[in-house]
Amino acid sequence: MWRDLDDAVVCEPTDLARGIGRALFVSPHVADAVMLCADLLAANPSSRVVSVLDSVPSLTPTHVPVDRRLAGGAETRAHDEDDLLALFLLEADPVWLDIQASRYRPTVLAGLVEVLGEQIGQHAPDSIVFPLGLRRDDDRLVAEACLDLCLTSPERTWIAYGDAATHGLARPLAARSHELQARGFALDPLEPLPAGAQKRHAVACYSDRSAVHAASSEPRAEAYFEPERYWQVRRAA
Repeated sequence: MWRDLDDAVVCEPTDLARGIGRALFVSPHVADAVMLCADLLAANPSSRVVSVLDSVPSLTPTHVPVDRRLAGGAETRAHDEDDLLALFLLEADPVWLDIQASRYRPTVLAGLVEVLGEQIGQHAPDSIVFPLGLRRDDDRLVAEACLDLCLTSPERTWIAYGDAATHGLARPLAARSHELQARGFALDPLEPLPAGAQKRHAVACYSDRSAVHAASSEPRAEAYFEPERYWQVRRAA
């Protein structure tokens, strides 16, 4: 948590082992949060997981949010059902927004900031867990929206998670860290939680039709079961 003292910024480091309070996890696509954050989700039951982007990018600059959280028999897609089961095992509450990821990034970014701000307002989380944005354009897009919101809600704890495919690759992380530092942010590494069996059970819920299939077929798929990586994001003093 931040507090301003004579133009300095003081931040108490987060101890993930003690829990992160009421938490909102931002997942660029269905399955991302489970693949990259299942251990932290398991340690913080009743978290909300917001899957932001539609699986298929659009070529138009529209960004119509659709809340697909299962309620009253709402229709779901096959991978939504997989996600629902995986998050049920992790005792998390899913929300699917299905915003179309467009090549018109500035337009979509403004929409992302708006709808994620609404989710934060509705859920009132103590902590927001979001992608650091190392691997894919969509991850970076969602990360940028969260960083914008971080500036307007410094009273909350902001935690970035790392892309599993970048484990052991120092260069992308160093580049991202320097970029964020130039923009007035600091990244404080957090002690990871031990890897648990619940993650494998949750990942196994996804069928071959789901978004997780492509990720799990990567050469370094086992990297998804290494200890998860997190950084607390704060305004640099």
